Amino acid sequence: MKIITTLFIVLILYSCSSNSFDEESSLQLLETAYKEKSSEYLNDFFNSWHDESLFLKNSSTVESKVHIQVTYDFFNQFYSPMKYKIYDKYEYPNYQNAEFWVIQNEITILVLNGSDTTSMYEQICDFDTLVYDTLDNFFPSINPEKQKILYLTLKYNRILEQFFWGKLWDLNIYKKDDSTTDSLRQVIYSKRNFLEDKIKLAKNHWYTDWYYHTFPKISEIIFTKDYSRCVVLFRDSHASSLFVEYHLKGKQWNRFKKIYQLKE
Repeated sequence: MKIITTLFIVLILYSCSSNSFDEESSLQLLETAYKEKSSEYLNDFFNSWHDESLFLKNSSTVESKVHIQVTYDFFNQFYSPMKYKIYDKYEYPNYQNAEFWVIQNEITILVLNGSDTTSMYEQICDFDTLVYDTLDNFFPSINPEKQKILYLTLKYNRILEQFFWGKLWDLNIYKKDDSTTDSLRQVIYSKRNFLEDKIKLAKNHWYTDWYYHTFPKISEIIFTKDYSRCVVLFRDSHASSLFVEYHLKGKQWNRFKKIYQLKE
């Protein structure tokens, strides 16, 4: 049995080295790493994800549209894990101790038909917009000193969902407290702990599910018509619907007001 398992892993690793590492093979590698508590196989999984992230980033072309160029520039200045902790009573993941940061792969951009940011604080929809665009192949250039970058594409989001929940996720059983038994909770926490040195996962509202992103995660950026101001709707690992306003001075985006939480 051990020989068969070893042969299976060798075939998976060969698949990885030949750049044909499909979703199913990636999931099988991660599950085998957990089952055998193998740091070697776990390294192979994350290094493959990292290599794929670099390939996608380097092979992608950023469109020349102004709102896309400005969004990339803003995100690269804005993004900083641990910078946007707003609730001292909560324990935040220590992203500085992670080997990898998991970066969002999608973002929504709005450009207003005007330069007044006041209305941005009163509503988050029904704007008079010149642009409403959602990028689903977003690869910002984040260059931390120690960590390596992973992009949370749909492929890897599905892999992590299946790793933690398998068929339970497809059935939406995870939302029902009565089906989340103590033994299941133990398994889910055990899997989280197994990944702990690689990526830091924050608890979702269900407390047996995890956010895979390395926060903060921007859901929307709302620019004024002249791109001199913007309001950012984002979340950290404990709070959603957080708003903050930035003004552009030269090439530097500067925070204009304190972060606050939108009342929904």
